[in-house]
Amino acid sequence: MICEHTLKTDRRDSVKVKLKLKPGDRGTKKLVSYYGDKLVCVRYRYDTASRKRYKTVELIVEEVPWKSKPKPGSGAFVRIGWHEKDLKDKIKIAGGQYYSNRRLWKVDLDKVKMLGIGERVVKFEEKTG
Repeated sequence: MICEHTLKTDRRDSVKVKLKLKPGDRGTKKLVSYYGDKLVCVRYRYDTASRKRYKTVELIVEEVPWKSKPKPGSGAFVRIGWHEKDLKDKIKIAGGQYYSNRRLWKVDLDKVKMLGIGERVVKFEEKTG
């Protein structure tokens, strides 16, 4: 949705935020009583071109649970038998690396899912220190 009010004459350069308040701060009490927990912050914007002050609010309009994606490079160790050449080739193509000291392959988690080899993931605790 385009905010027609601020884009009318391309005044974005002349409008500056001078004050940002958290809910409960002085000057936000009426807005807190109106919007409740949905209020994130109140901003006072000053337009030097038109010599006007705008009071704006940031609201929560949707709240849904989400899972974060694994960080790039976070991988899983998977066990692949020495005789499973086709699967080893797929792992190599997917960017997997072989760790000979563990006799395991490390592959990105999304590739593990893509290849359908989740049951081969080896879980162990990393030693720190």
